[in-house]
Amino acid sequence: MSSFSTIVAVLRFRAHSEQNTSVSIVDQKGKEISSMNYERLNSRSEKVAQVLKERGTLNKGDCVALLYKSNEILEFMVALFGCFYAGMVAIPIITSSVNPIDEIKEIEAIFAHSNCKFGLTTDNSLKSFQNKTSQTNFPFQVNLPRIEWLKTVDLGVYHPKKKGVEELINVNSNEIAYISYSKNNDYALKGSLIDHKTIMNTCMNIKGVNKFTSSDVILSNIESRNNIGLMNNILFSVYNGNDVIFMTDSPTDTSNTWCNVVTKNKVTISISSYASMVSVANNINNSPPKKNPVDLSSLQTIIIPTHISYGDVNEYIENSLSPYGLQSNIISPMGMLTEYGGTIFCMRNRVLAKQNVKLLDLFINTQYMKCNKVKITAQCSPGVQQPPNTTRATELGFILPEVNIAIVNPIDQSLCPSQSIGEIWISAPNYLPSKVININKQDENGVYAEAIADDYIPTGIIGFILEPSNDNDLPRLFSLGLKKDVIKQLRTIAPPNINSELPPDLARKKWVTHMSNHLINTVLSQVPHITSASTYILPINNDYLPTMMIETSVGENDYKNIIGMVMKKLEEIQGYKLYCITLSSPNSLPREQVYVNGVGFECHERFRTGNLNLQFFFVNSKIVKDIPEYNNSSLIANRLKLMSKISSEHLQVICGKDCLPILEDHTQVNLLEFKSVLDILIWRAKQYPKELVYNTIDNKGREGRGVTFSKLLTKVYSLAHYLVEKKGVHPGDHVMIIFTHGLDYIYALHACMYIGAIAIPFQPPDINHLPEIIPNMLSIIEEFKINLLLVNEPVEEALKGKRVQAVIKEIHQKTSDGRTVPKLPAILLASKATKIKQFNVDEDSLYKPIYDNTKAALVFVIYDSSYQRACLKFTNEAILSLCKSLAHHYQLLESTSPGGSNVQNSFLPSSKPLLSCVRSYEGMGLISAAMLGVFTGAMTLLIPPYDFFMNPQIWFETVHKYKIKDVFCTMQMMEHAINVLMSNGSIDGKLFSLHNLKNLAIISSERPKPIEYDAIYKAFYANRLDERSIAPLYSSEVNPFVASKGYTDSNHATLLLDASELRKGKVKVLKHIYVGTILVRDSGIITCDSKVAIVNPETKSICLKGEIGEIWVKSKCNASGYYGSVFGEGYIKTGDYGFLWNIPLDTSGKTNSYESVLFVVSSLDNIIIINGLKHILSDIEQTIEKSHDSIPRYGCVVFQTDGKTVAIVECQNDNEIYDIISNTLNSVLEQHKFILDEIVIVAQGSLCKNRLHEKQRKRIEMAYKTHNL
Repeated sequence: MSSFSTIVAVLRFRAHSEQNTSVSIVDQKGKEISSMNYERLNSRSEKVAQVLKERGTLNKGDCVALLYKSNEILEFMVALFGCFYAGMVAIPIITSSVNPIDEIKEIEAIFAHSNCKFGLTTDNSLKSFQNKTSQTNFPFQVNLPRIEWLKTVDLGVYHPKKKGVEELINVNSNEIAYISYSKNNDYALKGSLIDHKTIMNTCMNIKGVNKFTSSDVILSNIESRNNIGLMNNILFSVYNGNDVIFMTDSPTDTSNTWCNVVTKNKVTISISSYASMVSVANNINNSPPKKNPVDLSSLQTIIIPTHISYGDVNEYIENSLSPYGLQSNIISPMGMLTEYGGTIFCMRNRVLAKQNVKLLDLFINTQYMKCNKVKITAQCSPGVQQPPNTTRATELGFILPEVNIAIVNPIDQSLCPSQSIGEIWISAPNYLPSKVININKQDENGVYAEAIADDYIPTGIIGFILEPSNDNDLPRLFSLGLKKDVIKQLRTIAPPNINSELPPDLARKKWVTHMSNHLINTVLSQVPHITSASTYILPINNDYLPTMMIETSVGENDYKNIIGMVMKKLEEIQGYKLYCITLSSPNSLPREQVYVNGVGFECHERFRTGNLNLQFFFVNSKIVKDIPEYNNSSLIANRLKLMSKISSEHLQVICGKDCLPILEDHTQVNLLEFKSVLDILIWRAKQYPKELVYNTIDNKGREGRGVTFSKLLTKVYSLAHYLVEKKGVHPGDHVMIIFTHGLDYIYALHACMYIGAIAIPFQPPDINHLPEIIPNMLSIIEEFKINLLLVNEPVEEALKGKRVQAVIKEIHQKTSDGRTVPKLPAILLASKATKIKQFNVDEDSLYKPIYDNTKAALVFVIYDSSYQRACLKFTNEAILSLCKSLAHHYQLLESTSPGGSNVQNSFLPSSKPLLSCVRSYEGMGLISAAMLGVFTGAMTLLIPPYDFFMNPQIWFETVHKYKIKDVFCTMQMMEHAINVLMSNGSIDGKLFSLHNLKNLAIISSERPKPIEYDAIYKAFYANRLDERSIAPLYSSEVNPFVASKGYTDSNHATLLLDASELRKGKVKVLKHIYVGTILVRDSGIITCDSKVAIVNPETKSICLKGEIGEIWVKSKCNASGYYGSVFGEGYIKTGDYGFLWNIPLDTSGKTNSYESVLFVVSSLDNIIIINGLKHILSDIEQTIEKSHDSIPRYGCVVFQTDGKTVAIVECQNDNEIYDIISNTLNSVLEQHKFILDEIVIVAQGSLCKNRLHEKQRKRIEMAYKTHNL
């Protein structure tokens, strides 16, 4: 055979000399469904080669795809040898992935790397392939090249041009024959380039070592289109001239197909996997043959390609089949490397087996093995019981000629001493591929490793060599598992029944080594009802947490018993402690077809991503060591001692800029000389009676008729007199005003202030949240002794409607403790006020605005997400100061603009309209809608929030049309606008332009999230929105305007904070993002005439720079107090957590100028303390929501109650409940370094949310406590 240089030369020889030898396929019942002798195989192959050569688009060396099903192996052989004849490179399209997404990715990678433009196939295979790879099956773009397919079935046989004259085979032995694509032990896709010389050398070695002859009959039931199956089943059978029988399916049924085929065809060589042979043994034990007698005496060798030899499995197979004539000592493990195209490096020698030279089967000391040492305790033989604390190790096979083996330390790649366990490295230049390509990295690496010598490569297999005891013996190679199966764990105290007897140098080792396959075998052999298992280390922070995934058939009631037994046996026998155990139903865990040993698990990554459909999940939290704790008592004590030595420059206190003169644009009148915004309104009505102060924009973007200063004052005067003269409202009375967003609301607000009544703006009842809103409204009515509700027509209709009245009636019925529930007071429709055209405010005795700074002019009712309210009192001075700060900060007047000078009226800042669309019942929404335009003299355009919700485009078109430079909004408004406009394609840069917008002030009391601000910029980049104009505005409930980024000198400052330091109340800025990094953006500079201090909420001392504390603010803009309390003139707590930071103005570093900005981290209500560390609830919830695809956005709430930290998580799919629990627990542990005490899974939509989709944390916590989730 040495005279042949290629396998096709051998095929042509076989076609002429052995015409009776055939290749056949049998179905799962053992019936032959197709066959072909070597003469026809060769003739058809040469025909395929002829067609390929005649294709003008193909050249020698081009890649040709082979697309055939497993039951079309004969057609595959025709195509394969046809490529060899033509000098083309065959590319079998075989994947090792079961998951459809993984499979399509693998197919894409194969086509991309091989650059195939032509393929051979059959009609059935092509249709199946096209259906499988259809774009409709995947949510992402499938990128497959355009392939020209040729169907080999239709080509017929080869006819030479001259009869009897064969065409020369123009193929060099060094040319590439095919590329074998497969995943290695770490599931990385690699391509092995196999040349003709490697094929011939491998076949010659198999034949020579085993003395196989052409009379042998080969039966194969492993994958034959790639890897070791292609080499052993197809190429070697042609090389050796054997009859070969292919089984289309593994014998998993009970019909004993394999045994019947062996019996009928007198098979001498079987090539199978451990999984298939175990199935054969199980079948014949469970269903002994009755009709057809089984005779396995013809079998001389059962070849099992594998990376580890299982002595106990070999025994089981032999014992099960020996009653049917199976000879002993014929099971032949074949050590091979999937990653290198199925390279064989060792196997059992049939010649030596016939001489009764057996593979060694040993019991080695388990404790020594865990320290990577070998100590033989006993030799396994029939009747010998396994000693305690030992592991069975069976020889993998005899090392093949021209193959060199080294045992290497996988950590430092040094040679291991004798009797040591390490990674097996091989040198086999004649049998290895010419090159191996790492497809994932898209780079080509030589196949030979360089760690020890140029001709050695790592195999990823862990084992050891037993040196020969005499000159006649051979070195024996043992494999214990794969490198990826190695699990290291900190040494624990061995249970009493484990007698380690380790020498001191080994006993002192901190880490011990476990092999996952040994752990799995322990579980499978010691715990009943477990069908399969997989274990691996889950690295979280600095912990390496052992995890085991189990398939079991027991019912739900026995889950805890199974888990207890598994943990007990592993600890007793292996000294192995588990962090978590998952249970799944049989055959539900994902598997991957691996040519080494049949079926293997590929579920570790899916466990991390939560895609296993678990049935149960158990965690042993005691094994987790990396749970940080923090005690700041000593730090506080030292800090108090040092306070006297700390200079003011090290403290976090800052003052806003001094306020410039606030001069009216036209007359240069000092606006601060007025006592209230209402005084300014009266002055402007006299000075500019016909100038527009308000206008409305309808839902189609059309202007209303507009309201002048004169008309506004007339409306206010008329309503004020109506309230006093007709309804008896007195100064100091509280009036609840409930209006939809519009002009009537503005009139009512100023009318109340005109007569000295204290207005309490209240949001109109939301029909979907009446059970929360109506009780609050009634309690405010009772608390403030309100006798009058001032409303407009839509609100009057709602309050008198059946739904509101039904809720009020229900509240009265539920009150059974004797308390009186107030009824709705008189409802007054504001439009009923008689219009008074002639009046003189200067002589009006009813004009009694409240100038006393100890008394409220307005009451803001502020709700949290759970509709828990706070009522804050604001004086006229505070309202005027807010307008002053806004005018100064946002340059709304010429006097507040840098370098302001006399300019034309059309370019005065007050000539630019303001736009109001934010909910205007408190805070910045109210100030911007009802006060700011009157103060500056700018016209305010009103767009109802409902119209914005229905059509956000009118808002942007209004900004564009009126060249508005300053506008207020919320992040919810922007997110809604982006979603709507993108869905209907309205963001294209043509419909509106935002280049005039200088300040998009986003009102929030929360931490600005950079990702949200970046999304706004990206969405409106085409509309010319300047990134610097997107400015956060920090608005606290006690002061609506504390800080803002608008019109500041510095760019947006984004800091990467170390989360572990943040939990200690410290600021540590990082340069790179990693696990445990929090990205924060500044909220801007402090507003004018305001002062902010960062205060430790525990010690009430001012924080040093680099510390985080509560934000305290001192300003005339502050509220005067909560209802029933007075703040005073000092600092007021905001209830928010943050810090001050200096941002350089000169990024080049040439000057030392900087700007101090405020960073808001969280509200104090949003912080819990665990082990002395502060954790932000919203960050924890965001981590959980991102941990699994079945958790919806805003679908998680975390809180502390009764000393427990509880997570309530919504689930979209009931089948993934335990996957969600697993991911929730592990992601919180990894990101936040603590273990949740309780996780509760509820259906999607179960968590209470308000109309803005904000989670009502307190209501959810109460529902949890009362078991009403």
